[in-house]
Amino acid sequence: MTAGARVDVHSHLLPGLDDGAADWDESLALARAAVADGTAELILTPHIYPEVYDNRPETIRALTAEFQRRLDAAGVPLRVRPGSEIFLMPQTAMQWRRGEVVPLGGEGPYVLVEWNMIALPPYVEGVLFDLQAAGAVPVIAHPERYLPVQRRPQWLVPLVERGVWLQITASSLLRPRKDPARRVVEWLVRRGMVHLVGSDAHNAQRPPRLAEAYRVLERLPGGGETLVTVARATAAVLAGERIDLPRPAAPRRRRFWL
Repeated sequence: MTAGARVDVHSHLLPGLDDGAADWDESLALARAAVADGTAELILTPHIYPEVYDNRPETIRALTAEFQRRLDAAGVPLRVRPGSEIFLMPQTAMQWRRGEVVPLGGEGPYVLVEWNMIALPPYVEGVLFDLQAAGAVPVIAHPERYLPVQRRPQWLVPLVERGVWLQITASSLLRPRKDPARRVVEWLVRRGMVHLVGSDAHNAQRPPRLAEAYRVLERLPGGGETLVTVARATAAVLAGERIDLPRPAAPRRRRFWL
């Protein structure tokens, strides 16, 4: 993935749909910030969370098209694509089958999912399996931010071995080295378990920035190989094509933190 042509696969720039941009002015301001940072393409992933953010695919797609028209009219050289971030629930696989979820990039098998940050719901592994059985490729958003994962990141290994993807947040790479989220990201990078990178941009306090994070990633052990994987995975998402990626590398030691 070359400089100046990065793709942001996770953002909340569509106005008024969730806890992201409040209006079109803010959406355009964030888009300009993304372009200034070197992002050429951006996937819009508003939350879908029953009874909290009841966003419909047709609304997301229509607003994405409207956003592109506004970007073009304002001369902002950014391509936007539809997507969604699904709060994982027992019925999520059924939502996928019914077309109530927007895949990452608008088409294809990739579906961005999240769940409670504090506790691991007991149904998570089963629903991820059900999504795969329904033909989806689950992409876990910001795995490094879940407290149970911070305590035991090894939990992710069998999921990745069976084909679940992980999407880290760029800002996690910019935290202090001892920060739990940063430590999990480095652990994942060393084991070849990072597939996508997104900004998770919401507003000026959580901006759509990727460039500095990519520079940090490149210098980490395993970072070069991760960048190759991210480039392949991102291209597959944009094309809506299913691909096989390398499985996790075996750890050199049994201890969690190296």
